[in-house]
Amino acid sequence: MGFVDQEAINLYSGRYDKKGLNRLFPNVEKGCINFGYWETIPPIISTSERVESQLNLYMKIFSYSELNERNTKLLEVGCGRGHGVALLNQIGMNAYGIDPVDKQIKTSKSNYPLLKDRYLLGSSSQIPFNDNYFGRIISLEAAQHFPSFELFAKECFRVLSLQGLMTISTFFYRSQAAESKINDFLPANISGVHHAISIDLAKDLLKSAGFFQIQSFSIGEKVFAGYCQWANQLDIDTPHSSKWVNAYREGLIDYYILKGRK
Repeated sequence: MGFVDQEAINLYSGRYDKKGLNRLFPNVEKGCINFGYWETIPPIISTSERVESQLNLYMKIFSYSELNERNTKLLEVGCGRGHGVALLNQIGMNAYGIDPVDKQIKTSKSNYPLLKDRYLLGSSSQIPFNDNYFGRIISLEAAQHFPSFELFAKECFRVLSLQGLMTISTFFYRSQAAESKINDFLPANISGVHHAISIDLAKDLLKSAGFFQIQSFSIGEKVFAGYCQWANQLDIDTPHSSKWVNAYREGLIDYYILKGRK
């Protein structure tokens, strides 16, 4: 399996914080676990609007991924409960997903039985496919869990075909200096799950792996505020959940779409 974060496995296997996870990410068993993308934020967010925001974040990363050729082989790294892979196949992609959490893969296959052969157990540092296999790779709000972004970048470069495109969507530190200040907003007890790095380091690691035409796009303004309003509205027993927007507004983190071509 390779190097996998055991804390992330515990979280997404439901071994702890299951109630909080299910409230922050409603309809969690159907595949979406992300902050969401919010063009507008209602005064009171309904559950259906929260679910829609999570789907909208998938649509946002798709829009940057140049999905213009049907039947392109595509891999989602960190596929969660499988919804992204299902959406991609619905729009004509030949999509597969890997995840290091066995329960997630079983849930994906249960959710989407017609696609059960598309979900495989695998880690970001040891992708279970041959060289040059995929034309596209996406990873939505998963890279912050990978203990080694460097190994992730190298593996994605290996399995991408020539001219293939990788698109990543998650939060990064705006500078490496932010890492020492982040605990003022987000307590240390979540650092075992999150392995965020700076956006500049992420770009450097992609370049070192062989990628070129590396671009980043800030979308934090449309991500953190809506999610944190939702968390405040729930009044759950994880007070850091509503503080991501504070860290963003203080210039410590941002949410990016990051692209690189082989």
